Amino acid sequence: MTDDDLLRAIRTRADELGQSRLPCASADDITAVELALGFSLPPFYVRLLREVGNGGFGPGYGLSGVPPGGFQDTDMPGDLLETYRAELASRDDPAWGVPPGLLRLCNWGCAQFSYIDGFTSTGRVITQEVGQNGVSHFETAASLAGWLGEWVKGVDLGKEMYETVSYREGKNPFTGAPTQFPVKRMKGPLLDLSDRLRADPARPRRH
Repeated sequence: MTDDDLLRAIRTRADELGQSRLPCASADDITAVELALGFSLPPFYVRLLREVGNGGFGPGYGLSGVPPGGFQDTDMPGDLLETYRAELASRDDPAWGVPPGLLRLCNWGCAQFSYIDGFTSTGRVITQEVGQNGVSHFETAASLAGWLGEWVKGVDLGKEMYETVSYREGKNPFTGAPTQFPVKRMKGPLLDLSDRLRADPARPRRH
């Protein structure tokens, strides 16, 4: 499937699901955001914003958009640029900081987010997992286009991010009967992005 085919499929899928597609971002909007970020947005993400809509469609609570007027859900206030700036300002603790280059793309609820890696031309998708000792980052998809290609096929990307590794004994909270609960872990390679937390956030995009 070409990128043109995929963009048409994304429009169709969003409309079938009754999702909001905000008015498309302009070329000037994209340029202003890239200047503010200090690096270029991945090309396929730019095409989404320019040709499908400025966020509001896609997996989870909808993809984030860019200012002005980009989509931001009620559980994740702020558009793409606002949340990036806020997370950079709070990255002092390496265990909890969001590394430079990761742009909050999609909210899954319960403080879990997927990011687009702005330092990659493919728009690698990275998902965070919050633990007791900090935040871990996993590669969810090598490219934004590939990830959304699965979404248009009807794949539940939220469920697809996890795999069951074991079961624990417990009781049904409604009946009290013994039951087994799945123990899950996030799929994909665990990433070490600690070098980014020590680096200048405004550096050239890595390919």
